[in-house]
Amino acid sequence: MFSGGTFLLNQLSPQYKHKLQGTSSLITYLANLTASFSVGLLMATPYGWQMANLSAVIFMSIFILWLFYQFTRVKI
Repeated sequence: MFSGGTFLLNQLSPQYKHKLQGTSSLITYLANLTASFSVGLLMATPYGWQMANLSAVIFMSIFILWLFYQFTRVKI
């Protein structure tokens, strides 16, 4: 994700490269910060690890169902 985004910056004019790179980094690190604090709050509950594992299983199940849908639909 990071290298692909950086390579795409070469397609932009030089005056916008630094602004877009800064915005991209800000969004990435804010998402990382939010995830870190969310996990901290989740682990503070009595069922922290169970909830973390359950949420991971739910997200993986949704992703697997989406992949199954993508590969089984008719492509024209």
